[in-house]
Amino acid sequence: MSETACKTCAFFEIKAAKTDAKGECRFNPPVFLTEEEHKGMWPVVQSDDWCGHFEQDAA
Repeated sequence: MSETACKTCAFFEIKAAKTDAKGECRFNPPVFLTEEEHKGMWPVVQSDDWCGHFEQDAA
């Protein structure tokens, strides 16, 4: 796994306690899927994904 993968990023939030394979990227604000739903969601990412917004998690 890359040292700059989502799993070690400060913006990565684990989605389910039973697995750390998926999580939400909290770099940007949530996006509304449809106007009727009035529910925002963060992008779901794999723990070994990566992007240009990486920041090392302090923990």
